[in-house]
Amino acid sequence: MDLAVSIGNTTIRIGAVHHQNGKVWEIGRNAQDIAGEMSNIFALLKEPAERSILASVRPDLTNGVYHVMCSFCRTEPIIASLGNGFSLDYSYYRGQLGIDRAICCEAACLQAEPPFIVVDLGTATTLNVVDESKHFIGGLILPGVQMGLSALSDNTALLPHIQLESFGGTIGRDTKECLLSGAVHGTAMLLDKAIANIWSILESTGTSVITGGNASIILPIMETQCIYEKDLILKGLFSILNKENEALEWIPQQRLLQK
Repeated sequence: MDLAVSIGNTTIRIGAVHHQNGKVWEIGRNAQDIAGEMSNIFALLKEPAERSILASVRPDLTNGVYHVMCSFCRTEPIIASLGNGFSLDYSYYRGQLGIDRAICCEAACLQAEPPFIVVDLGTATTLNVVDESKHFIGGLILPGVQMGLSALSDNTALLPHIQLESFGGTIGRDTKECLLSGAVHGTAMLLDKAIANIWSILESTGTSVITGGNASIILPIMETQCIYEKDLILKGLFSILNKENEALEWIPQQRLLQK
C-alpha cells in the first residue's frame, strides 16, 4: 500500500492506494488532535504502508505529521521537494515556488499534454501555467474565495461574515446574496478573463485543469471548459512516488473528522 499526505493551509488530505483502489480522508485545520485523528485513519487501513510521501505548506505542522507517518510506514516517508520524480522544468520561475503548485502541475500531466493552466481554488486561488515545452513559466496568486469574503467582514463595520455557498443568480437581492454573487460570479469572471489573457499572451491554446475545495462552486459558473480533478494534489504525489503509476480513479472522500 502507498500513502500520500498533503498539508494545506486549510486542510490535511490523506490518500491511500492498495491494488489500484484508493481512499481519501480530510482533516480540518481546527481539529484538536491532528496526530490522534491521523492515527485513527491509519488504524482503519489495517496494514502499514510500504511507501509514503508528504507535501506541506505549513512548516509548523510538517514535523508532527511526518513522525505520525513514520509510525505507520515500513520505510521513511519522502518529503516532496522539487527534484527527483518531477517531470516539468521549473528553472524559469524566479524565487521559491510553492510545492503544492508544482505537484498540481505534475498531476495535470496525467490529464493533459502541455500547454495547460492549472487553477487551484483553495485557501488562495492560483493559476499556474505550463508551456508547450513543459516549462513552468509562472502564473497568478490571489486571495481565496472564502478569504475574500472574510476580509470584507473583518475590515468593515456592517458587512456580515458568511460562509461560501453556491449562488446561481448574478444580481443579489440582499447583502448576503450580493456578497455571494461577488465571490462566486466575480471569481468565475476573473478566471475566465485571466485564462483567456494567458492563452493570448502565449499565442497558443490548451487545456485548463481545475482543483481545490472551492472548485465545485465556481466551476459551474465559468464559461471556460475545464477538467475538474478534486484530488489533483494527491494524484500528483502518487505520480511522484511512482512515475509508472497510471492515473487513479478515486472513491469519494470519507468526512470522518471535524472541520
